[in-house]
Amino acid sequence: MQTSKHFEQLISLYRLLGCPALEGNTFKTRGTCSLRMSELLSALWLGNQYTIVLTVGDINKSTEMDDPFPDLAEKQPLHIEITVPQTEKGFFYKNVSEWIALAGSLKKGKFAPNTYLVDEDLIVDAESDNTEVAKVRKTCELIEQLSKLAHYHDEKQGPSQAYRLVFVVPDKDDKVYRPVILETQLTDDILLAEQPDISLLSKIVQEHNTSNSIHASERLSVYRIALTEIIEKIPSDAKAFSYLIKHWPDVADSFKKSWERYLSGFSFNKLKAEMAKQQTEFSQKLSDTVASLSGRLFSLPISIAGIALIEKAESSLVNWFYLVSSLLVSYMVFRAVKMQEENLENAQASYIMAFSEFNQKIDEKNSVIQDELKKVIDRLDGTFSHLVQELKFYSFIAWTPLLAATFYIFLKSHLLDKLYPVYPQVFIAWLYAVLLG
Repeated sequence: MQTSKHFEQLISLYRLLGCPALEGNTFKTRGTCSLRMSELLSALWLGNQYTIVLTVGDINKSTEMDDPFPDLAEKQPLHIEITVPQTEKGFFYKNVSEWIALAGSLKKGKFAPNTYLVDEDLIVDAESDNTEVAKVRKTCELIEQLSKLAHYHDEKQGPSQAYRLVFVVPDKDDKVYRPVILETQLTDDILLAEQPDISLLSKIVQEHNTSNSIHASERLSVYRIALTEIIEKIPSDAKAFSYLIKHWPDVADSFKKSWERYLSGFSFNKLKAEMAKQQTEFSQKLSDTVASLSGRLFSLPISIAGIALIEKAESSLVNWFYLVSSLLVSYMVFRAVKMQEENLENAQASYIMAFSEFNQKIDEKNSVIQDELKKVIDRLDGTFSHLVQELKFYSFIAWTPLLAATFYIFLKSHLLDKLYPVYPQVFIAWLYAVLLG
């Protein structure tokens, strides 16, 4: 916003004339011409931005009639009448209150250029340090940011009227959306309130416009909802925008609380998703630990089936070779099972450690996520216990090829008849050895 040279000349002349009273948008005065006054009048006459009527003696000269500028002598008496058009070429207002009430641009969050406040003797610009002007400027900045936050503007009432900012927000059940409307109609009540701190709003709007982050969009939505909560609390007999400025700190408080609730919900869902992912991975590791034995276990029935082949052989040496090979098969499978038991215990230690880290992240007051974590650990513990039992069973059946080979050779060598008295002791000793690994 830049003040034009012609308007600065007009204000200089107005001050030189002693700031005469306004009659509508016109001021009149009688005076004695000076060199400075003649220069200013001449410049304004040639600029033809304002309606000027000069009366020198009995002669009237007017810019409206395209009259030439009269020759003025120093100390010559004259009558001056100047009309300010109340357009962008120049605005005169009695004071700040009248400016707020009449200036349509303020309701759109904009300072019109070439504005002069008579009582304050002030040309309004972006650098004016007047306290009341500073409050109006901050209010305009707020309207500008709110217009960016709103879903759309209803401007059917004309360019000089206030915005009707429309915010579309979800109902409590998030199924129905409703419009919340804020009119930016200003009154001088805004001069009684503290300047609103709009730094948070400006930051959120800027982040939304410059960032593709999901959080930027969510922050904007949460702020919009927090704002509409305050708007809906405005009493029907209150001046809406003045009420909003007075209660502006409540908007920031409402946003912060809502944003914390959103982040808590987001963290909960994120943590829950991470736990589900970890549960899936560890369940897979536990299952893979046992599943990897399938190839080794398949060798057990093949080894036992070898009895059918050696049955056709008459050599006792073949029988003893079969016994030794069965011993090796049983031992290798047994050791493989034991190794997988160790791997299973390592996997259990890993998921216990991993979920203890989750437990450290969880607030003690968050009982919901704690219950979810307990369920996950219980399910993994159940899977672990089931697989441990399977491995114990595999440890037992790992020795079946050796047991079958021994029984076959004893049967072929008629040794069973000789060992009959000690069958129970031998079986118990074998079973005890298998169970102890």
